[in-house]
Amino acid sequence: MCRLCSVRQLCDDYWVTLHHLPPASPADAEPDWFDYEGVVTSQNGPRSWLVTAADGSELLLRTPSEATIFRRGDRVRLLGLLRGDDPESRLPIGTLTQTSEVFLLDDAV
Repeated sequence: MCRLCSVRQLCDDYWVTLHHLPPASPADAEPDWFDYEGVVTSQNGPRSWLVTAADGSELLLRTPSEATIFRRGDRVRLLGLLRGDDPESRLPIGTLTQTSEVFLLDDAV
């Protein structure tokens, strides 16, 4: 039920038990949505960023606009990413959509 919870972005228990990236669905399945937590490590292009999870795995995060700005070291919780596929990328891809949510975590609290 956690996946359907409207406040899962606040629940540390959810994020501790969440696998960094669930296995991909078959290609002919419905769109594949997932949540991801990590630290922004670098900008990859005008609309893409590298995000690293606590276990060291990386995600290529694609944004819909060049106006989306992250800073290196930002710790983020990303809800409702759409899994992408690019044969030229060695990394898994998550795309922010209109329904995705981004939460910047404040580690000082």
